[in-house]
Amino acid sequence: MRGICVGGAVVLAVLGLAGTASAQEAEVRPFTWGASLDVREEYQDNVRLAEEKTKTSDTLTGITVGAHAETKRPRLDAGVRYEGEADYYGKSENPDRYYHRWSGTATYALVRERLFAEAGAERRQVPRDMREPALFGNLVDTDTWWVGARYAQPLGSSLSFGAHYRYGEQRFEDVASANNRYQDADAALSYAIARWASLSVFYGWAETNVREGTDI
Repeated sequence: MRGICVGGAVVLAVLGLAGTASAQEAEVRPFTWGASLDVREEYQDNVRLAEEKTKTSDTLTGITVGAHAETKRPRLDAGVRYEGEADYYGKSENPDRYYHRWSGTATYALVRERLFAEAGAERRQVPRDMREPALFGNLVDTDTWWVGARYAQPLGSSLSFGAHYRYGEQRFEDVASANNRYQDADAALSYAIARWASLSVFYGWAETNVREGTDI
């Protein structure tokens, strides 16, 4: 079991006018959706893309299709997103790759503008070895879920307090030894210096049961 704690202070510049966040919170959007298509041609210089590691530069072709849907109610915000990415690299022994990425999140206000319950899940790809630049053959699917709670409390016209806790699990495809559960928490006390800036003192903590030296 490993844990880490961090703390500090930071001045944040907030772009936008006061009241924008509260106006957005009051907005109700029963259901919205959208789709996207991205076609790209990338030239990778001095990057080993293929498993054989014999090419230091070449061209990568990629097509990504995506779709998303979301709803915003007085107490509930929820959304889902999907992306499918097809990559082609002719110099690879296995030139075709197709990756699925999806995510879903939901936030429910238990107490309006104060206490919120949160949940989410996602699938994405991560490198097996961060030291290995090869793209093909170095990515593994990982599924993650989490639940948590968030609390916000105004302490006057300029001072506010916020806290957040999350517990979840991460699972790697075909690499059971790397599967782990984790939890993290943070808290912050913020003071609004002006409408465009604030000073925050924060504390964070995180813990996971992944074993030291575990390779993906």
